Amino acid sequence: MNLIVQIFYMLRIKQLLIIALISIALSSCGPEYPDSQIAFVESIGVIQSKYDEWEGNDLRQNESAESLKNFIDNYGEFQDWVGEVVRINQTLGSSWVTVKFDNSQNVVFKLRPEGNLLFNEPMEIFKNLKPGMKVKFSGEIKSELSLTNRGMMYNPEIKINPSDISLL
Repeated sequence: MNLIVQIFYMLRIKQLLIIALISIALSSCGPEYPDSQIAFVESIGVIQSKYDEWEGNDLRQNESAESLKNFIDNYGEFQDWVGEVVRINQTLGSSWVTVKFDNSQNVVFKLRPEGNLLFNEPMEIFKNLKPGMKVKFSGEIKSELSLTNRGMMYNPEIKINPSDISLL
């Protein structure tokens, strides 16, 4: 009986080592995001979970949505986040770049320099960007752009006033 237990433990240790090696290999294949970017989206995920927990109770879901709005509005500045350009936009004199990255919270960033309601000056780099390019960016988080709580909770669009954007 003792031999069976020893064999079981040896097989279990071997399985755990294989899982650890696969995890290390997979994590080294994907893009590396700064810790602050990961923490930002994980915080959003926690609030999204609370929102989902209260499906059918608008009062509690509204509290969660307000919590997410406050978190985003008060986040402030960050440095060297990473993403992939989705689109370079210009509508009615306002320019911005939409950036995505791998995250289960469905967060996208809208890099939009400050300006008035209808007009802003695009950053020079905007003219040299194409969808699919990887960028590093710094700036200040300003707000969430969705029109509804549901949109904000399931597909947050984060407006950022960029201070720097560079190609990776």
